[in-house]
Amino acid sequence: MDFPKLLSEYGYIAVFIGTFLEGESSLLAAGFFAHQRYMQLPLVVLIAFLGSFSGQLSWFLLGRYQGAKLLLRYPKLEKQSAKAVRLLDRFGIKAIFVSQYVYGFRIPASIVFGISKISFIRFFICQAISCAGWALLVATLGYTSGEAIERMLGRTEHLERYGLAAILIAILLFYWYTRQKEKKELGLDESE
Repeated sequence: MDFPKLLSEYGYIAVFIGTFLEGESSLLAAGFFAHQRYMQLPLVVLIAFLGSFSGQLSWFLLGRYQGAKLLLRYPKLEKQSAKAVRLLDRFGIKAIFVSQYVYGFRIPASIVFGISKISFIRFFICQAISCAGWALLVATLGYTSGEAIERMLGRTEHLERYGLAAILIAILLFYWYTRQKEKKELGLDESE
């Protein structure tokens, strides 16, 4: 299995799908691989923006046209939606920007925004700005983590794939942990 070939053939597709659904992990990894010259950072950012933006618009439209049915059918979504309503009540239109940075919360928030009275045009513009900033920030974090690892260990090309995977997993776990902590601080943890 040729790892660089796999990344060149499927890496960008994985970034699009990952960011459509949530995506921090796939985007951080893609930023890291861009630093290792397996992918191109500008293309990673563009595809992440397109994936995230199209995903958020899809969830918004699903909320606009099927929101009430979804909430009745999926109790967990209803619980998360209640948190999104609190976020919307607290921050107003700024909630669109806030929700983009809370892992595991973008989908229910976008559905709630669709159910709410926010106009499609306002959501479209705010979400485009939010997704662009998010894609640039998270991909750059992945890229700079590659730079930091390289400074600590030298060129990582000589490392075995397993060593590289272990480092990447450690970075992703740290990122996940900080996101969970943020959710808890915002009062968005699922234990409520």
